[in-house]
Amino acid sequence: MTSKDILDYLATPAAERDFKKGLELYEGTRYNRNLMRLFQQKGANSYNTAKLEQELKQAAERIKAQGDQPNAPAQTKPKAQTGKPAKAEKIYPAELQPLIDERNKLLQEGAHLHSRLDVVVNPETLRLSCETIVYNSLRINQIWSIIDHFEATGELLTPEPVKAPKPQKGKDYATMTEAQLVQEKSNIRSSISKNKNKKEKLAEFEAKLKIVEQLLKKFDPKE
Repeated sequence: MTSKDILDYLATPAAERDFKKGLELYEGTRYNRNLMRLFQQKGANSYNTAKLEQELKQAAERIKAQGDQPNAPAQTKPKAQTGKPAKAEKIYPAELQPLIDERNKLLQEGAHLHSRLDVVVNPETLRLSCETIVYNSLRINQIWSIIDHFEATGELLTPEPVKAPKPQKGKDYATMTEAQLVQEKSNIRSSISKNKNKKEKLAEFEAKLKIVEQLLKKFDPKE
């Protein structure tokens, strides 16, 4: 496996990527065992998909730097005259550092919330947790797009951060039964089809759809 194998996979449109294929590529690198366990146990959800993409991007950079040897030990740079060891992590420009810090914070928060979904009892807490996981994932993807654009062009984009849609009055997804969630999922898909040309409405319905899909996983015995 080479860095090109990973980059070819990442170049595939997100909707067409095979999560299992991504795991096979990740397994061929010096992967994090705890993350691999999480990916295998929880499967392709919004957090795992974004995190796997991040890990594969970093792996591709590392493999390319090591002459396309995926499991080669990390090369260490000689110490500078000051005696300080070289940093192993990629150093981003100062303009991007606030975004990197935000992304890392969102990843940590998402991992913590995701690990507790199975033990959350309060419906309101469950709803807030699912919403936070979904919107963190959307914001992380947005940050990656900003970073990729900056590295390609030197231009720092400043789009409006992803915002959670206002929930419809009287709707509490966390208290719905499985049948109600399935019906709600169908209703939201219908709304998405009707609002394809309205960006704000479309983003709102797509975010709601992800929340409902996240809650439906609670009823899936495989999860």
